[in-house]
Amino acid sequence: MFWTPLLAQSDLEPKNEFGFNVNVLLNRMLFDGPDETEPLTLPKDQSDGLIYRRYLNSNFAYKIGFGYYEDNRRDTISSTFFFTTTSEEIKYYGFQLGIQKRLNLSKRVKPYFGLDLIYRYQIMDSEYYEVGTGNFEWEYERRIKDFNSRYGLGVPIGIQIFVSDRISISSESNLEFLYETNKNKYEEFYSQSSKSTTDTEGYRLNWKVPLAVFVNYSF
Repeated sequence: MFWTPLLAQSDLEPKNEFGFNVNVLLNRMLFDGPDETEPLTLPKDQSDGLIYRRYLNSNFAYKIGFGYYEDNRRDTISSTFFFTTTSEEIKYYGFQLGIQKRLNLSKRVKPYFGLDLIYRYQIMDSEYYEVGTGNFEWEYERRIKDFNSRYGLGVPIGIQIFVSDRISISSESNLEFLYETNKNKYEEFYSQSSKSTTDTEGYRLNWKVPLAVFVNYSF
């Protein structure tokens, strides 16, 4: 008889929660996006775009996160002797699987912490092409492709603020310990073509400040 009302009350609480990183939209709609004078890169606040949590009780949850980012840039310059084209493209995929402990200090404000398994993969492709115009015979092309893989552990620490019973806003910091591998492919074509491939690996320790803001819906 003692457990019956507790279980009934728990069944009324939402078990599922979806979170969306609003910075994905803000960076596109309100801000100017990446600096065109700098190489393309993944925005620091967009490593995760969607998060799903499944609560076993009011405090403990499993979670799955997914991130995706793609951007490209292309510039052309024409002069008396040369026509040049520069292009860049970046693609990013991220995935995380973890657990989360929530501290129900009040009905509206709930700090939390957790442990995540993280995997991230990024491809950066850049190309430079130059050809002579008029009677000037010249052709040159350079291609660089970078592959970056990271996987390891993350310890998120954040806070969740409920604006209603089902809608909340959250932001978090994350201590990440990641193993990183890089592969660089370089190709150059002109009178004497050349190719090279470079592989590197190492460890990385990151502390991510709470830049991203998630809007969550519980159901």
